[in-house]
Amino acid sequence: MKKQIYLLTAALTPFFCAWVYFDLLDGSALAKWIYLASKAFILIFPLLYIYFAAGKLDFKKSFRFDLRQFAYGTLCGIMIFGLGFLLLKIPAVMQIAALARPAVESKMVNFSVSGHFVLMALIISFFHSMLEEYYWRLFLYGELAKIMRGKYLPHLLAGVAFSLHHFIVVKMYFPAIYAFAFTFAIAAGGIIFSLLYAQKKNIWGAWAAHVCADLLIFYAGGLILGLQRV
Repeated sequence: MKKQIYLLTAALTPFFCAWVYFDLLDGSALAKWIYLASKAFILIFPLLYIYFAAGKLDFKKSFRFDLRQFAYGTLCGIMIFGLGFLLLKIPAVMQIAALARPAVESKMVNFSVSGHFVLMALIISFFHSMLEEYYWRLFLYGELAKIMRGKYLPHLLAGVAFSLHHFIVVKMYFPAIYAFAFTFAIAAGGIIFSLLYAQKKNIWGAWAAHVCADLLIFYAGGLILGLQRV
């Protein structure tokens, strides 16, 4: 029972934190500090789970570089990026994307990253994605798969949990109907990442695909911020 409580906490805390720093404290200087605290949480909480709930995470196997898994993930990521790239060429899609511009600019000011878009994109795409794979795939999906019956339910639950805090973000940028659609796509992405991870309990394939997905998001963000000049 202790493990289930820890995993439920793990699934919902990033959602609650995102609601606080991205919505409740919108425009506040405190928001970026809550954001940083939430990232410290996802780094530390799996270690607390090991200590207090007797969980076992196989870091050595998960982080051992596997070229084949990395290649699978890269190919999957390229397909995700390619599909998104083609969708962004559709004028109607870009009209929807344009709705986010004022909120994106406001959030960049609030989080003190205006003028550092490319650096932020690289850090989040390559480093933050690894932190998320450690938390959502190695930890949450991996532990759900150990304690739950059914082959696919852990993928579904971990994917939905992964998407929840993203919903808080996208609903600040887009009307509800688009926010739900984007959140569904993010949940699908989370399921793809956990399926890649589950092949060999190795993080590199999921990470490679996640990097490509994040690069797509920032490519779209760059288009959004540059719409006025296009």
